[in-house]
Parts: sequence; structure tokens; C-alpha cells
Amino acid sequence: MTSSLPAPRTTTAQDTAKSDSLPALTQLVGWQAALMSQDTLGPAAMQLVSDLAASFGCNQVALGWWHRQRSHLLAVSAPTALGDEAGAVRAARAFEAAMDECVDQGGVVRFPEPADSTLRVTLTHAALVQSPGGDTVAVASLPLHACGRVVGALTLCWNDPQALARFEPDTLRHQLALMAPWLDLLHRHEQPLWQRAAGNVSRRWRQSSWLRRGLGAGLAVLAAGWLLWPVPHALGGRARLEGRQERSLTAPTDGFLQAVHARPGDRVRAGQPLLELAPQDLEVDARRLESEIAQHQNAYMAALARSDRAQMGLHLARSDEVGAQLQLVRRELGRTHIEAPMDALVLDGDLTRSVGMPVRRGDTLMRLTPDQAPRVVIEIDERDIDAVRPGQPARLALSALPWDTLALQVERVQPAARSVEGANVFEVEARLEPGGETGGSALRPGLTGVARIEVGRQSRLLTLGTRVADWLRLQWWRWNG
Repeated sequence: MTSSLPAPRTTTAQDTAKSDSLPALTQLVGWQAALMSQDTLGPAAMQLVSDLAASFGCNQVALGWWHRQRSHLLAVSAPTALGDEAGAVRAARAFEAAMDECVDQGGVVRFPEPADSTLRVTLTHAALVQSPGGDTVAVASLPLHACGRVVGALTLCWNDPQALARFEPDTLRHQLALMAPWLDLLHRHEQPLWQRAAGNVSRRWRQSSWLRRGLGAGLAVLAAGWLLWPVPHALGGRARLEGRQERSLTAPTDGFLQAVHARPGDRVRAGQPLLELAPQDLEVDARRLESEIAQHQNAYMAALARSDRAQMGLHLARSDEVGAQLQLVRRELGRTHIEAPMDALVLDGDLTRSVGMPVRRGDTLMRLTPDQAPRVVIEIDERDIDAVRPGQPARLALSALPWDTLALQVERVQPAARSVEGANVFEVEARLEPGGETGGSALRPGLTGVARIEVGRQSRLLTLGTRVADWLRLQWWRWNG
């Protein structure tokens, strides 16, 4: 019986590459595990340069971050080897210059350059090697990329001239391509909110098409023009209509309400009857006094017939006294008919359901206002009152007439503030401009709305900035004095 044996497997170039990549992959996993165990950028960068220095036998490894078109040193292995403070500053500048040279050329920069490498500018790398007092004999720098952009650079220094020949930059470049995004994520996480927003806008701007850039620039110009263009600056506040004058009708005497001829909201003419008081008691007093006058006159005539001068004078004086009382009663009888003293609008005093009720002298029965254009009272916040002056124009929009606005002119600013719903406001009196009474008879005292007073011209940005600056200044003074 013949047994078939498997043919020996031939080792190919692909198998050799896979076996060579296993140490690099294991090395990468170890670096990533150590790097991702850090949750802030500084310790993560320090961990990376320390691992690279130990793995490649470097005397120093420096990591710089690309910001505002230049490199900023972020971490360096063995920082104590830099010497004193002045030496550390010089070394940091030398590392940053080498990183800038690497980023500007967009590739690996080595010094001394291998014979088969691409010709590169190596001035700062040569200066880093030739620095006095240093033991570095070979330098290599690689750029770091994340999300399609340069985020930093890495510089490796050796004191062994053969180390650079054994260095494989392509392998390290691929390894760094998997670790740089984590460093970039930590960097963006530590940035303030406004910097992250600016970075996102800048990144989207670079990735957008020319059409979108043009539209974005146009919208930005329009927004800037809208904010910076001077426009009429107006101060707003609640407004109400009030009568220019108010008359109170009071009860002229004690009595009972007999009739009511007007109610609130009615327009009345001068001399029009409004109320009537019951005259029965006064009529009884009048007849009693007339009877007393007649008695005193009869007694006077009897004394005259007897030629009794004393009795004549007594009854004549009493007759005059009772006559004066009768005139007072008749005057009060005339006051029982209360009439409108002028053309007016009845504001208050609905007494239609109080007929027959007693009233006392001095009780307020009705309130009237002259039948003319009312005045407007505007409530302006105390923070804005300094800009209000008599004579300034204004516009009024009433809740009852929201489709129309009325022209106003400021007449007077009340000198004292009052508290309204927890805020201090000043009352500004304004009058309706001639021809601006579009509401006609609809304009009645008591209506409310919103008024805006034009105090000048300034940009919207200045208006908002002034308000914010005043608030911040007040808060600062409150806490710091």
C-alpha cells in the first residue's frame, strides 16, 4: 500500500513579511495600551516618548504639537538631561525648530542623511546634533497626522551613530498613524469650548467647496453689516393711556339715589343730566320753612297793628333767618340733579344697580375725563432712563389696535422711580402727534400697549455690548466694591 505524504510547504515572501510584522504589531499594541491608559494629553505624551526612547535606544525623544503654524514642545524623555533652566529653554527651541523643519517638508527628516534617502533640508537637525555640550550624533523627525491633517511632530535623538542606520521610519510612521488620533482626541477634549467650535468651523471651511465658501462668506458679510450698520436705537417699555384731567362728582348732600342717566364708557355733553337724588326730604324742609316764614310775617303784621316795635323787630329777624334757611334748602334741591360740567367721558361709577341706596355728602359718585386726546405714560427701565429727553419721537402699539402704531412725542420725564413687578421704572409722559390719532374714538383711557422711544442711532452690536458691559461692571462692583 502506498501512503501519500503532504508536500513540504514553501516559505514565500508574504510569509516572511508577516513574520517580520509580528514584533512591530506586538510593540504597537503595548504602546497603545500604555498610551490609552492616560486620560490627559500631558501624561499621554510623556508615556509615548518614554516608550519610544526605551524601544529604539534613544537618549532623548521629543514630541511637539502643531498650533498656529508652528510646533510647541509638549513632552521630552529624560527632561533632567537638558540641564538648567537656560539650557532647557535652548533645547526646547532647538527641538521646535527641528519639528518645524520636518512639518514644512511633510516627510521624514534624518541627519546624517543616508545615501539612498530623499534629499531634504536638514539645517536645524544639523544644529541639534552639533549643539555644544550635547552627546547626540543622529537625529530623525517624523510628522504626526490625524484626520487628514498635521497635528504634531516627533524627534528622536541617538548617541550611537549606528542606531540611525537600523532605524526604520516607515514602520514607526505607520505605528504613529494609529496613535496620533488618540493624542488629538485628548488635545481637543482639553481645549476650551470656543476653541473647539473655532476648530470645527475652520475644519469644515477647509473641507467645503468653493460655492459653499462663497455662500458662507456672503452670509458672514451680511451678518456683520446687520450688526455694525447704525440703525435707530429705540428703548421699549409698557405704556398706558390716561386722561389729561379727571373730575370727580361727589354727593352734594345726604340723600337717596333716585335715577342714573350715564354709565362708565358713555360720552356726555356739558349740562347733560347724569344722576338724580331723591328730593322729597328737601321739599318737606322747604314747605316747613315756607310755613314758618308765613307765620312770622303774620306775627309781624299783628305787631305792626299794635305798634309793638319790639315784636315787629323780633318777627322780622326770625323771618329773615328762616328765609336764609329756605334759600339754602332750595339750593340743595337744585343740586339733586347732577349734570356734566363739560364734554367728557365717564370713567368710573356704575350706579345703575344702586338706585335707592343712601349716599352721604362727599361720597364720590362718578369720575369724568375731558373728551380730548389722552396722554400716554411709558414705563422705562432705570438702566435706560438717562438716554430719554423731552422732544424725542416715539411710537405706540396698543393691545386693542395691534395692526396700527401711533406717533408720539416725549413731553416729560417723572423725576422719581417706582417699583413695578420687582423692577424700578421711570414714568415718561408723551402726547399723541397731530394727525396720529388713527384710532379715533377707540383711544380710551386705560388701554395698554408697548411704546418705543427713539434715542439716537447706533449699531446693534454696540447696543448689545453696552448692555452686557454695564451688567458685568455692576456685578463686578457688587462683589469687589
